[in-house]
Amino acid sequence: MKKTVNQIKQEQGFDKKAPMCNNCKYFTYDEVRGTHFYDEYRVYQKNLRCAIGSFAVKSTNWCKLHERKQE
Repeated sequence: MKKTVNQIKQEQGFDKKAPMCNNCKYFTYDEVRGTHFYDEYRVYQKNLRCAIGSFAVKSTNWCKLHERKQE
């Protein structure tokens, strides 16, 4: 019998919300409004930082101290 995509994802342990800085409770950033070609304005994230170590990060990075923020 042929497996469905969802069955294959489950077998592999696929998770859309994998641990990364942008879903960590220690992730901080500044919201900046900027103009965009199609919209009147767009909100951008700038100054992405880790609150634990106070260093710059990218939103898809992660570390061993990751704690998922409450949604």
